[in-house]
Amino acid sequence: MSKNEPFRPLPKNLIQVGIPIAHPIYDSDGILLMRAGTIVTTESQLEKLYERGLYLNLKSSESIKRQNSESTAIEKNSQEPELSDNQNLLDLSLKSIIIGELIQISPLSDDTNTIKYFVKYLGGLDKKSIICTLPMVDEKVVFIKLHSGLQVQLFSGKDVYKFTTSVEAVFSTPYPHLHLKFPKVVYGKNLRRNQRVSVSIISSLINKSPGDFVNLKSAGRIIDLSLGGAMIDAKKVFGSTRDDLECTFKINQDDKEVILAIPCILRSIAETTNDSGAIIYKHGVQFKEIALQDKAVLQNYIFQSLTGKKIEDL
Repeated sequence: MSKNEPFRPLPKNLIQVGIPIAHPIYDSDGILLMRAGTIVTTESQLEKLYERGLYLNLKSSESIKRQNSESTAIEKNSQEPELSDNQNLLDLSLKSIIIGELIQISPLSDDTNTIKYFVKYLGGLDKKSIICTLPMVDEKVVFIKLHSGLQVQLFSGKDVYKFTTSVEAVFSTPYPHLHLKFPKVVYGKNLRRNQRVSVSIISSLINKSPGDFVNLKSAGRIIDLSLGGAMIDAKKVFGSTRDDLECTFKINQDDKEVILAIPCILRSIAETTNDSGAIIYKHGVQFKEIALQDKAVLQNYIFQSLTGKKIEDL
């Protein structure tokens, strides 16, 4: 191996049994041995790999940063990867995560980066494990292989978390769920602001409650949007407070239009005038249960509106 090539011997503490490796690993001839995300399952397997000789390509591993010596830099970054401008090391506390929160998981073995599953957070124990449902596709359970490596994205409160982990246990009873190994390193983005975004989105609404407004269809413009609800301007009142509504609107997701139809409750009505003096009614609606896929789309849209970045680009 040429001295000019950016390969350096790999210290043993960079690879741990049962933990997905963060970087591609090569042999002394520069031949790729293991892709990022590969999991070494036994100590004997790890010893045999080190006997063969393991090397890291520093040029392709952006998270390795040089300190006083190259080996020190490698050891440090196995615990704290270098982050881009829109990333920060974050402290993941399960106390801040609401039961039922949406989690996106992607197999690290997927070279195409197209397989994405959405599951719900069920609970866990800080520094031990994270429990979530198994993914569903076409109303069928997708079983995730034990010890497989996963890329995880979790949107909770004002934080977006991203980390790699592995599957510690998979159960089919009393309901399908799995345990994820608690991550040692978590990074992402703290929005540090309200997750409410100013928008201008045409919407249609239908009143579902019995009474004077039952089955009334109205048009409005969403001017304020969050995961919890929206503020909608309309030229006329389309219900009474506490009425059940269905709000339908389009948003752009990955250069495609996605139609969302979300059940909601009318919480407030306020009469105002616009710049031309016309009367406008502001309707505050609270979203009810949002379908899992729709919630994922809405989360990504809000995050991108606030930060200019996609969650996947963290």
